Amino acid sequence: MKRTATALIALLLVFASAPARAFVPQTITVDGVNDFDPSNLLKDDRNDTQPNCSPQALPLDLGRVYVTNDANYLYLGIEFAQTCFCNMNLGMAFDVGNTPNGGTSDPFGRDIGWTAETYRPDFMIYDVTPTSCNTFNYEVLYKDTTVAAVHSWQNISTRLNPLWGSGANGLGIVDSLNFKELKIPLTLLGLTAGTPLNIEMWVTQEGSTKGPLDALASDDVQMSHSSSTTFDTTAVVQMTHMLPYVVQSAVDTVPPTLASAVASGFAVLANKQFGLTSNKVDLTFSEPLDLTTAQTAGNYAFAGPLTRTVTSSVRDGASANVVHLTLSSGILANAASYQVTVTGVKDVAGNVIRNSGTGNVAGFFIQNVTFNGDFHLALCNGTFLPTDSLTIEGSQTPLTITPLCDNALMTDANSDSIYNITVPFCLLRDPVTLKNQPDSLDWKFAAKCNTYEPLAGNRRYGFSSDNGANVTINAVWNNDTPAAHLSHPVDVIFTVDASGIPGLQPSDVITLMGNVAPLAFTQPGVAMHDDGLNGDAVAGDHIYSARVHFPSCAAKSLDWKVDYQGAFECLGQGNRHVYISDTLYSASSPLTIPARRFNRCTVTDKAIPVTFKIDSRLMTPLPAPSDTFAVLGSVSPLAWDAPPATSLWAKDDGVSPDFRANDGVYTKTITFPDSSATYVEYKFWHDGNLECFGVPNRNFVLDDQVNSIASPIVRQIERWDYCTDYAGVAPLPALPAGQSFAVLHPVMPNPTAHHAAFSFELYRTGHVTFSIYDVTGLRVARLVDAAMPAGVHSVTWDGLSDSGLQLASGVYMYELAMGNNRLSHRMILVH
Repeated sequence: MKRTATALIALLLVFASAPARAFVPQTITVDGVNDFDPSNLLKDDRNDTQPNCSPQALPLDLGRVYVTNDANYLYLGIEFAQTCFCNMNLGMAFDVGNTPNGGTSDPFGRDIGWTAETYRPDFMIYDVTPTSCNTFNYEVLYKDTTVAAVHSWQNISTRLNPLWGSGANGLGIVDSLNFKELKIPLTLLGLTAGTPLNIEMWVTQEGSTKGPLDALASDDVQMSHSSSTTFDTTAVVQMTHMLPYVVQSAVDTVPPTLASAVASGFAVLANKQFGLTSNKVDLTFSEPLDLTTAQTAGNYAFAGPLTRTVTSSVRDGASANVVHLTLSSGILANAASYQVTVTGVKDVAGNVIRNSGTGNVAGFFIQNVTFNGDFHLALCNGTFLPTDSLTIEGSQTPLTITPLCDNALMTDANSDSIYNITVPFCLLRDPVTLKNQPDSLDWKFAAKCNTYEPLAGNRRYGFSSDNGANVTINAVWNNDTPAAHLSHPVDVIFTVDASGIPGLQPSDVITLMGNVAPLAFTQPGVAMHDDGLNGDAVAGDHIYSARVHFPSCAAKSLDWKVDYQGAFECLGQGNRHVYISDTLYSASSPLTIPARRFNRCTVTDKAIPVTFKIDSRLMTPLPAPSDTFAVLGSVSPLAWDAPPATSLWAKDDGVSPDFRANDGVYTKTITFPDSSATYVEYKFWHDGNLECFGVPNRNFVLDDQVNSIASPIVRQIERWDYCTDYAGVAPLPALPAGQSFAVLHPVMPNPTAHHAAFSFELYRTGHVTFSIYDVTGLRVARLVDAAMPAGVHSVTWDGLSDSGLQLASGVYMYELAMGNNRLSHRMILVH
């Protein structure tokens, strides 16, 4: 690479201005707190990138970086404000021994290369830090390997941590807000006292077009500078420098300790499922061990719910602080823990492990987790086929994130579209609580060996030894909701009243559009006809109809509109909406949607008067005759303006629509004009105060199919400041005859799942019925049909029809009736 003289002088000045590095050996507690000796500063790289984010001033910026070692470990400390941007990656490269051999590419597929570097990396680490848009922490260690002069990167993370390997906290990197720490066994990198080591670090993001936003040594090629940042690159950015470090000579006088014991070696079977027993246990020590004592099987005692002996012990060939034990026979999941006690082993300096009962003892649990995946909808709608591979991918051993389909293949033994697999996990035992150390699994379903479920983010399971030996996780592909989709085909007859279209001709084209297949909001739509055929009731009545067949697994909740002569109706409005119940309808018994007028999707096609009644008799103090009550709301002529216009005032003067003067019930009729929004929210107002502070608004629907000037809506009497909760409210004295027969309170809760509670207050004795209706007006359940006295009453409903069938999710009406008097509300049933 050619450089100008000016650039070379600038680089020389940078390195000349750096303080002399006089490193000292040091043992670091890896806890995210900077306890590095100042002399172990490798470089202060602060303030050389663009300040793009707050509160951290320089989120792209590497700060001070420290390096040191003791007799066993290399320690690194990095200042890095990691949390401001999505998908932030921290990369580290290590060249051992000042050799030109090493990798020239980036193992993560970033646009970062090493062909211009004198010393090339033998090892690389990537740390994908969790941020607001990425909760998964991924840590991985790679080693450069050469086969037939071809360089490649090998994931050797399990040599550093046999339990996790690459994955969540796989390398034991500890993060605080702006500081990272990690340690690596010297033996893993092939380091001894006096070995030269070259180090480079960089900050990048996810993606193949990403280069080094900031670099520790290669400042001349980093992509962020004080005044600007280039986030993507079309060419590989070649790194140019590494910083030197020489491994310090250190004396080891500290005995080794046993850091962890984990069950390992659960075999991947021919069917890519897991064997649930293993006779392998991996031990990780605080430092490298002497070969002879590490490989003396008699130095290890195994205990637990299953009696086993240690038949062999082998020190790991690459990481001398790891020992692999073989037991006399296999162990398997159990609610109780297993334990290994170590005596007699020495570190490479000859220090013997202390038989203290703490630092030489470690335990673990084995827990089987069975994943039950419901793939019914995905199979039904053709997302994939029964012959496609379906797997679990996860962050904890023995699962893997990549490559897909290497293990954890799910099967459907009974062909019910519920696929299963059981995975054995090892949980570290806490030495104090004797339960598992807190840990979790990030996981997802995958299909066809190349596709993760599109669910945003990862699924997560928090391990707990309290859950026993066996745990079952039930989930649905992409969190689809089977209850929200048809269990069998249903036909729907869509109708629209086209009588208001000026100059409508028989040859004109009206088509149906929707968001659930076979409908779509693109042409060609489904032709609608006024010919008395295929669901159309009467030819020539300007009611256009189309019968549509919705297959199994189609969504029950449907938005739709019609298109007239190439133009959508209802511009500026919402869509028409229908809920298709597969409990009430089928292909042979279709749902017919009542005809509303063209271009009236969410607005009325006529003026509708609504009478509101405000019961003030629970107010303290009681209102004076001069007080003002009014109705405020979301649809004109209602408004949320206060004070309200006099046209919105309610009166208790005995003048129609008010029934009787001075009875505490204030009444007002408000006419909503043609083209009003059908959904109305409102509250009552009194002398400067709006009722029900912090509580959702009251609401109702202007139903222009039922109501009109000739058939107004008369709201039930509603108590001031009780918008949703009537619990504990004392019954009121009976109102004069003819005023109202009852108060029907809103259902609790709403939406409701499996248990709805209704309450109502009768102002007089009489025969009452309490019924549930679907959106078509069909009665599906009658809960009360009896004479009842005046007073407060309650009734519950379990979501079943009169015939005992579970009703589908959707909108329903509940109605209280006495003679010709009726009160009703809407409710939503969900499963």
